[in-house]
Amino acid sequence: MRYFLFIILIFIYGCDDKKSYKIASDNNNSLLKSVNDKYKNTFSIQIQDLKFESIAPAKEIQASGVVKDMVYLNNKLYVATDNGSIDIFKDNVLMDRILVPSYQDSVYDEKKESTIFSFDILDDKAIIVCSDKTSNKSPYLYQNGKFEKFSINGTIVKARFVDNEKVIFGLLSNEIVLYDIGKKHEIYRTKVSESTFADMHLDFNKRKLVIGVESGILYILDVLSGDIIETIDNINKDKTFRADISENLIFSANQDGTAKVIDMNKKTYQEFNTNFLVYSGAISPKGDKIIFSVNENGDFIFLDILKPQADSYLLANQKSTPNISLFVDNNTIYTSRDDENILMWKIPK
Repeated sequence: MRYFLFIILIFIYGCDDKKSYKIASDNNNSLLKSVNDKYKNTFSIQIQDLKFESIAPAKEIQASGVVKDMVYLNNKLYVATDNGSIDIFKDNVLMDRILVPSYQDSVYDEKKESTIFSFDILDDKAIIVCSDKTSNKSPYLYQNGKFEKFSINGTIVKARFVDNEKVIFGLLSNEIVLYDIGKKHEIYRTKVSESTFADMHLDFNKRKLVIGVESGILYILDVLSGDIIETIDNINKDKTFRADISENLIFSANQDGTAKVIDMNKKTYQEFNTNFLVYSGAISPKGDKIIFSVNENGDFIFLDILKPQADSYLLANQKSTPNISLFVDNNTIYTSRDDENILMWKIPK
C-alpha cells in the first residue's frame, strides 16, 4: 500500500502543470462533422476547358540551395534552403544571408550543411527548424546573430510566429503546439487527428489556423485556445499537400487532382479539376484570386475565383516539381520548386 501511494504522488507532482494537452481526434468531432454536412459544391471546373493566357515570369532569382520554405515580410523575401542558408532578397537582389552552422554527421563521419525545413521571422526574431548533429528537425531561435536551441518533443514539420513571444508548431504526428519562447514552455499541445500532418497556415490576424492532413480532412483551429472550431471533410478525397486561409475562405491543393476554395460562412465550395496531383497552391490576401499547379510540367494556373472563365493565366516555365506558392499582393506571386530557382510573376491587372 505504501508503494502504491508513493507511485500516485510521483504521478501527480511529476506532471508539468505548464502544459495543457487537448485531444481533437476524428472520432470525437461528431458535432463538427454534422455541421460540415451542409457544405455544397457550387460548381466544378475542368481546367482544360478554361481559355487562359500564357505569361512569362517577370524575374527569376536563384537561391544558394534547394528551396525548402519562403516568407515575405517588409519588402524582403526570405528563402530557406538545404544548404544551411536563409537567403534574403530585396527587390529580387540578394542582400544578406543567415548562415546556420554546419555539423559533424556521426553516421557518415563527415561535415554536413544543415537543411532548413521551416523558417519564419518577426521583428528581430527568427524561428528556424533545421537538421543538426542531434536531430533531423531541431528548433532554434535566432536573434542578434545568435542561435538558441530549445526542445519540442516530436518531429516538427512547420513553424510560424503568432506574436513576439509565441510560436505555433505543426508536428508530423499531427499535434499542434503553441510555445512560449520567452518562458520556454508549451502553452498547449492539441492532437488534431490520427492522420499524418501535411501543412498549416495562419490567417492574417493569426487567430485561426487551417491544417491539412494525409486523409484530406481540413481542420480549423483557434490559435489562442487550441480548440478545433471546425472540421471540413467529405470534400477532399485524398491527401492535402497545401492549405491556406484568407478571412472565411479556405484553399486546399490536393492529391486527388483538385484545388478547392471553401467558404466557411456560406457552407459552399468550388472545385477546380486538373487530372494531376496539385502539389502547390495559395489564395490571395483579399481571397479573390488563387494559384495552383496543374500538370506534370509543374505549370501553374492563376485565376479569379469570382470569374474564372474570364481572368485566368497559365504560368509556365517550371522545370521541376513545384513546392511553394507565395502571394505578395493580389497580382505579385513567387513560386518555387525542388531546386534553387524562384520565379516572380506579375499578373496583368
